[in-house]
Amino acid sequence: MHRVNFDRYTGTVLGHLQPDTSPASRYLASVNSELHYGTIVGLPTKILWFIACALVPFFAITCVALNHRRARRPAP
Repeated sequence: MHRVNFDRYTGTVLGHLQPDTSPASRYLASVNSELHYGTIVGLPTKILWFIACALVPFFAITCVALNHRRARRPAP
């Protein structure tokens, strides 16, 4: 993917950036994609990603519930 920069007022091309296509760059891009989608090791990673993503809303809901319960408790 090439990125082209234009002048917002005149529309002239200011420059363009070509991505690095070295083998190391391609390898890192593919590993990043596999980590993002959880396919790097197969099913175990998908399960781990699912659990990690499911914990985020769980902790948010329990945090609100605990803070709400603490706010209703009378001070000693």
